[in-house]
Amino acid sequence: MSDAPVSPGRLTRVAAHALCVEGDRVLLVRLSSGLADGGRWTLPGGGLEWGEHPAEALRRELYEETGLSGDVGEIAGVFSDTFRVGPTREGDELHFLSVVYEVRPALGDLVHEADGSTDLAAWILLADALGLPLVPLAHYGLDLIGSRSR
Repeated sequence: MSDAPVSPGRLTRVAAHALCVEGDRVLLVRLSSGLADGGRWTLPGGGLEWGEHPAEALRRELYEETGLSGDVGEIAGVFSDTFRVGPTREGDELHFLSVVYEVRPALGDLVHEADGSTDLAAWILLADALGLPLVPLAHYGLDLIGSRSR
């Protein structure tokens, strides 16, 4: 292993996330404390594995993070943002791109992911969601919900 400094680089991460709305509630997950955004809330979902279709990645991630399965519907929007993530082997700038799908969750009890990227899943009243510490993706999702109701 080399002690050479990590050179600056750029990495693109592609993900899929769920916009689950049931009545006046939205499904959100809280990021685990070990992450840079730990304690902040986001939409359920996550990164694609090699060769995985975004809708399949979403089904997998939704179940891992919430214990729910769901009917993946239309694409609600595409979130795109860049972040500085600090020096890593992959690079220090990240282009995060997520396909956000409308998802109708199946009935079931929420579970919380153990030892994963999230530690809590919850149905949050839409009126209360903006009062939570949210990542930009969650703000984007809430904006999509607001634009649908206009």
